[in-house]
Amino acid sequence: MAPFRLRDLPGELRNNIYSKTPLSDKMTLLRTSRSINSEVSPFFYEEATYRIFVNVHHPSLYTKHPITRPPLQHIKEKIQNLDVYWALFEPEKRKEGDIEALSWDPLISRGLCRVFFGWCPGVPWLPVPFRDSDFEPLKTLAGFETVEIRVGLKALGRPHNHHAPKTNTGNTCTDSDTSCPMMLPMYDVLRNGLESAFGVAELRQNPPDHYLRFEPGKHLADAVVKS
Repeated sequence: MAPFRLRDLPGELRNNIYSKTPLSDKMTLLRTSRSINSEVSPFFYEEATYRIFVNVHHPSLYTKHPITRPPLQHIKEKIQNLDVYWALFEPEKRKEGDIEALSWDPLISRGLCRVFFGWCPGVPWLPVPFRDSDFEPLKTLAGFETVEIRVGLKALGRPHNHHAPKTNTGNTCTDSDTSCPMMLPMYDVLRNGLESAFGVAELRQNPPDHYLRFEPGKHLADAVVKS
């Protein structure tokens, strides 16, 4: 009996198989051959989420998630979904390459990008720790159909409430609560800094989860129609 070869199946059937293959198995198929890699890649990157860490330099804080530098260009062009974990502390402590990780081609259409801002253990909480220069790399995310931004008191590696601010009622905001009233000024700053590139933002309020939702894809489509 002749050996079974995946490539002998009709293309439509192969695509049906790829679409139902678990993500881990898709990753294995990417390594089999160039021809299979080219067929599986669109299905893999449509499902996979790439992680990037900004301002992260202490491996003990992030034992489960190693520091991620910018992906190779040929991979970067294929990425559809992105999670950005941005540790908040003094801007002058950033290292070369951090912001480079956020230099994306806004002309490439992509899927969902989620940006998570949080504090590193031992770093004092700051009311608005963003600079104008922070918005330039964030604006390169305009190629994503949807961008969600969360600002929370939870450290990106482990729980942290040593410097959690108090609300006007005297209660301390919890680590994981992105809906803490003290976060609202930061959401306003992010909204004002990014709406020119992403379009109008909506503050989704589903306690304990609050986040800004932009739809750059729709904003771009509307701009094209108006022109």
